Amino acid sequence: MRKKDKSKKVRELSWSAGPAPDTPRAWTWAIPCALGLVVYIPSLFNGFIRDDHVQIANNPQVQSWGYLFRLLTTHLWSEAKIASDQVFFYRPLFSIWMLLVNTVGGLSPWAWHLSNILLHVAATYLVFVVCRRLLKSDIAASLAAVVFAVDPIHVDAVSWVSASNEILFVIFFLGSVLLLIPATTSGPLPRSRVLWSVILYGAALFTKETAVAILPILVGLGAFNPEDNKWHWNARTVLKISTGYLVATFFYFAVRFAVLGRVGVESGRNSWQQTIFSSPSVAIFYLNKLMFPIRLSGCYLTPLISAPTVGMWLTLMGILAGVVLFAWLALRYDWIIGLIAALIVLPILPVLAGVRIYPQGDITHDRYLYLPSVGLCVLIGLGVRKLWSASTLARAALITFSAGLVAMFSYLTVVQQKYYKDDFVYYQRALDLYPANGMVLGYLGNLNMDRGRSALAMEEFRRAHEVSPDNPTVTLFLAHGLFDEHKYAEVEALLSPLLQEPNLSPFRKATALLTLANVEIATGKLDYGEQLLQQVEAMYPNFPEDHWAHGVLLQKEGRVREARAEYLKEFEITGDPEARKDAYALGRLLAASSSGNAAADHPENLSPGPAHE
Repeated sequence: MRKKDKSKKVRELSWSAGPAPDTPRAWTWAIPCALGLVVYIPSLFNGFIRDDHVQIANNPQVQSWGYLFRLLTTHLWSEAKIASDQVFFYRPLFSIWMLLVNTVGGLSPWAWHLSNILLHVAATYLVFVVCRRLLKSDIAASLAAVVFAVDPIHVDAVSWVSASNEILFVIFFLGSVLLLIPATTSGPLPRSRVLWSVILYGAALFTKETAVAILPILVGLGAFNPEDNKWHWNARTVLKISTGYLVATFFYFAVRFAVLGRVGVESGRNSWQQTIFSSPSVAIFYLNKLMFPIRLSGCYLTPLISAPTVGMWLTLMGILAGVVLFAWLALRYDWIIGLIAALIVLPILPVLAGVRIYPQGDITHDRYLYLPSVGLCVLIGLGVRKLWSASTLARAALITFSAGLVAMFSYLTVVQQKYYKDDFVYYQRALDLYPANGMVLGYLGNLNMDRGRSALAMEEFRRAHEVSPDNPTVTLFLAHGLFDEHKYAEVEALLSPLLQEPNLSPFRKATALLTLANVEIATGKLDYGEQLLQQVEAMYPNFPEDHWAHGVLLQKEGRVREARAEYLKEFEITGDPEARKDAYALGRLLAASSSGNAAADHPENLSPGPAHE
C-alpha cells in the first residue's frame, strides 16, 4: 500500500504525468493581475527621481531612434559622459525599452510609471503560470501570484522607473523557465523550446548582466526528466543542455567587453576586502527584507567590514547551513524546495558586488529582491497546495491567514509609494530611518545647493561629514559646498589628507584634484592649478569640468583663444550650456580684437565664469 501511495505521489509531482491540465479558470490569474495594477495606481502621480533625470529626462539618446546604434555600442551611462567608478554597465535591451516607452509616452512621468506597472502585471501573470506548472494547482498558483503582486518589497522596482530593468530581466527569465517546464507533453524537450529558452536567457543578459546567476537554474530544469521525475546529471546530458546557455553567456560577455573594454569592477568605491568580508551581512540583510518587508527605503546604511570577524564567520556558517538544509529537504521530500532555494539565493550572489561599486549608505536596494521574491512565492504556493488538501479547519486557517497577509501587504505597498514622489521625499524617508546615513545627507545637500538653499545645504554637508568622516564621497560633498562659499582654506584642509589615502579610487582622486585646482585658480596660484589639472587629464582625458577649469585658468592668463577652445571641448564632452556661453563670449572678444577694438587688448575685462566644482 505504501509503495502504491508513493508511486501516486511521484505521478502527481511529474510535470507531464496524467492527462493534459485544463485551462486555468480566468479568475485565478485575473485577480493577481488586477491587484498588481490597482495597488500601484498611486505611483502614477509620482515624478522622476534619482537616475530618472539622467537616464530619461535629460537623456537625448532615449528620445530619438537616431541614437539606436549608439545605444547598442556604448555603456548605459554614456549619455551622462561622466567618468565614474560605477557606470560600467552594458544593458542595451534596457536602453531600447526606454526608447520605446519614450516613443509612446514622451517625457510624461505618468506614462513611464504606467509602463513599469504594466511590466509588473506581466511578471505577475508569468509567476502564476510558472507556479501552476510546478504545483499543478490553480489555487496555490493564484495565491502565490497574489502575494507577488502586492509584496511591498517590489515598490522600489515598480515605483522607480529607472529600475524597470529588474522587471524586464525577470520577465525574460520566467519566459525561459516556462519553456523548460512542459505543460502537456512527455519525453525529451523539443529542440525549438530549448532554443527559445536560450534566446530569452540571452535577452535577460542583455537587459541586466546579473541574469548570469540564473544559469544553473536553467541547466537544472533542462536536465530534469519528467518521465521518471529525476535529474540526469551525466556529463553528456549536462553538456548537451548547457551548451546553448554557455554560448549565449559567452556571446554577451564578449560583446560587453568589446563595448566597455573592461569587466566593470576593476575599480570601485570600496576595496575587495570590504566586499568579501561584508558580503555575509549584506546577504542576511537581503534575506531579512525578503521575509519581513517593513521599514523599507530607497537607501540603507550598510556597515562595511574590512577584516574577518567572529560575527562574519558565524553569519557565513549560518547561511551555508541554510543552504545545506534546503538541499537536504529537496532531496528527501520535494525537488521544488531546491528550486525555491536557488531562486532566492542565486540572484543575490552577483548583487553582493554592489559593495564594491556603490558608496556606503547607498549599497543595498530593495529592487534586487524582485526575482528572489519569486522563490518565496513558490514556497508559499507549495505550502498552500499542502494545506488546501488537508482538513477543513486547515483550509479555513489558510484562507484567514492569506487574507490578512494580502491585506497587510497591499496597505504597505500603497503607503510605501508616497516616498517615491520626488527626490526630497525619497531621501528624507531614508534619513528618517537611518539618521546617521552620511551619503543621504550629502545627497540632500546637493539638492538644496542646486536650488539655491546654500545655508541649509552647508548644514547638511557638515552633518554628513560628522557622521561619516571616513567616507571620501561625503568629504567631497563638503569640499564642493565650501568652495561655493569661497572658504578655500577649509577646502584645502579637507582635500590634502584625502589625497594621501592609499585606497582612494581613481575617480574620487580626480574629483579631489579638480576641486583643489579650482581653489588654486581662484586664489591666483595658476602654476600649481595647472599642475593639478594636468594630473586630472592624465587620469581621465575627458573628465567632466576639467576643460572648463582649464579654460578659466587660460582666460585669467590672457590666453583667450586657447581658453575658448577649452570651453568648446567642455561643451562637446558634457553638453554644459554655460561652457558654450563662455566660448561664445570669448568668440565675440576675438572677433572684436581682429577688428581692432581696443577692449580686446584687455581680456581681463571679460571675466570668466567660476570654474565648476
